[in-house]
Amino acid sequence: VEANVGASNGVIHSINRVLGIPQDTIERKLARDPMMSKTFDLGKQEHFNDQLNKTDLQFTFLVPTDQAWDQIKKDFATAYKVLFMGDFFYQVHHILERHLQVGAKLSINELVKASQEGKGFEVMRGSPLQL
Repeated sequence: VEANVGASNGVIHSINRVLGIPQDTIERKLARDPMMSKTFDLGKQEHFNDQLNKTDLQFTFLVPTDQAWDQIKKDFATAYKVLFMGDFFYQVHHILERHLQVGAKLSINELVKASQEGKGFEVMRGSPLQL
């Protein structure tokens, strides 16, 4: 990486990857994004996150942000504590599976369209979600 290369009409910063082309798996993205760290931490329980590193599958994951988990902590402190203490991975998996579709990578527009058409968003656990 080379920074601050001057030019007569601006500045150049060379970088070591092409922007706009996804290079990380969902698991790696969750691991690196500070706004999704709590969902990533929950997914460590009984290796839920491992499936998100598979490159032969496609996923659509509605990831609760850390802010969403903080709101759950305020509104449902006991449930939050139970989920994050690590002893109840079965319940954690159920919740995360409620946010995950395996077998397709859908844009937000495709999710909204499916909801408008009444089909909803198929998830691993539970009835289809309506956005």
